[in-house]
Amino acid sequence: MKFGAESTVMDTQRSAVKPAIADTGPEYPSLAQILRADRWGRPYYGLPPVASGAAPSDEPAGEAGLPPSKRSPEPESELCDLARLALFNARIPINTLPIELLAMIFEMELKAEIYPGIFETYYPWLDYLLVCRHWFAVGATVPRLWTRVYAGPSLNYARTCLARSKAVKIDISGGDPPWLIVPRMVFHLVTPHLHRIRKLELGCVSPEDAPHLNTFLQHMLPTLEVLGLGISYNAAESTAQAIELSPEHFQKLVHVWVYGIRLVSTTALRRLKVLRITDRLGSNPVTTLDILTALLRELVAVEELGIYNVLCRDAATPPLHPCASPTALSNLRELNLYNTDLRVTRHILSVISVPLSAVVQVIGHTDLAAAPDAIEAAVLQGTRIVLPADTSSLPMLSRATHASIEMSSCIHTVSLSMCGPPTPREKGRLYFYMAAPSDYRGTNPSFADFVSICGHAALEALRIETETDLCPHLRWRHALAYFNGTLRELTVRGSQAKPGAAYLFVALDPDTAPVGTRAAEAVVVPHLRKLRVEGFAAHDGTLLPAVVECLQQRRDALGRPLALEALEFQLEGFGTREFFEEQRALYTDTLSEYVEVLSYVFELESDQSVVY
Repeated sequence: MKFGAESTVMDTQRSAVKPAIADTGPEYPSLAQILRADRWGRPYYGLPPVASGAAPSDEPAGEAGLPPSKRSPEPESELCDLARLALFNARIPINTLPIELLAMIFEMELKAEIYPGIFETYYPWLDYLLVCRHWFAVGATVPRLWTRVYAGPSLNYARTCLARSKAVKIDISGGDPPWLIVPRMVFHLVTPHLHRIRKLELGCVSPEDAPHLNTFLQHMLPTLEVLGLGISYNAAESTAQAIELSPEHFQKLVHVWVYGIRLVSTTALRRLKVLRITDRLGSNPVTTLDILTALLRELVAVEELGIYNVLCRDAATPPLHPCASPTALSNLRELNLYNTDLRVTRHILSVISVPLSAVVQVIGHTDLAAAPDAIEAAVLQGTRIVLPADTSSLPMLSRATHASIEMSSCIHTVSLSMCGPPTPREKGRLYFYMAAPSDYRGTNPSFADFVSICGHAALEALRIETETDLCPHLRWRHALAYFNGTLRELTVRGSQAKPGAAYLFVALDPDTAPVGTRAAEAVVVPHLRKLRVEGFAAHDGTLLPAVVECLQQRRDALGRPLALEALEFQLEGFGTREFFEEQRALYTDTLSEYVEVLSYVFELESDQSVVY
């Protein structure tokens, strides 16, 4: 009986609860108030902006400014709809996930938006806060989702991130230099959070704010790992552009890039793994060769080094304190030198020693304002102009096995690598690029710069790209003779589908050697096994006779049954398929007795080819 009485009481309580949930009486508005997001405060970002600046509300627009006593009561049906939607959303599978998993999904989407070297000013993941109140509550209260602080012209988003990130380490970015100027208030805004800044990339600072920047860098930044700063274009030369990174204030700093700022040499540079220095063109240089040398000597642990447009006011004279021996950068993996003053580039390569496994890229441009004779001298020197007197600091020059050169009237490039054709990001690669004004029409370039760079290397494979008009002026035999004992593969590509390939075969023909040449030296690159000719004109009546004469003479001089193992042609400008078929049959019948494999390619379109 006692059990029955308790059951009756429980049923009475249960029946009293049901009407409270279904009813729309005075008790229910408190539940609706909880379901609303009003108490979360205004979501500064993630919801559309509100003109009045107040928190989003479901009240009619005409009654938003009325006092509560004069507003019309909300419809009961709206409260019921809110309750139903809340209960319905709560049973959606993704909302049944633990909050930690939902936050992890948001975080993965946030990481997918990050691109190296790009300052993100738009965050699509914030649109997820518009899905429902539950997602907004999760996204707005997870600190690690607000660690990317963007300090743009408006600092509202930065304030929101600083508040919602709690005590988590933060990454602060201020725009991509040199276009976006960081507002001065950023320094005051982030000062209370110095102890948790992991990355600080402020883009560009105006010249007037340079003193504030110097004052800011005097603080202790114990967790800072990445620092990026810049001074805008119109900054006047002053001591404010020189910053000193104290080893006591920057204990974990490993990545630094600066734009228009001179770094003072300190022991803090010895911990750097990445350093990129960019200067402004046209400014009066304040750096000297000795200052640059002292800076490079501190980079004993650097892995990536980039120096762009750094000018020295005494580049025309030898340094006051010449470098006795190059500084070995044993950890260096990537070196990028881009400079219009090639004398500074040459000095940099003379004071550091680059490991064999590093990727080195040297890009130089002649001064457009220089005299015509100076430009012509630079073009004739080519890539040699950036080489120091002692090239032992660049071991790739003597250890390379594969090389690729490009030579035109205004561009010289030389790429070296080991154990494979040079690729843009290959480990162990040396790349030189030298450019003159596009309207240069001076003396024709030569192979001299290429021979100076690669002449001591045991090259096994070589690719040459040149303008067809230059072929008659190049000393093919003289250049290839430097690699007589090692070269196995040779590729030559012309341009503009003009005749010119015959000059290559004439150079390879032993019968065309200069008078008085010994028989053992008459054959150029005697170990050549594979020859590929690309880009030249198919309508060249002089090509096939020169090929036949060359192969016949080489076979007889070498005493072999075949002159080559593989001979490939990828000519252009056939015009019609009938002409291609005619040429293919002619080349196949004529050259089959001299080579083991003959390949002939017809370019149907720019991205489609058929190989026979």
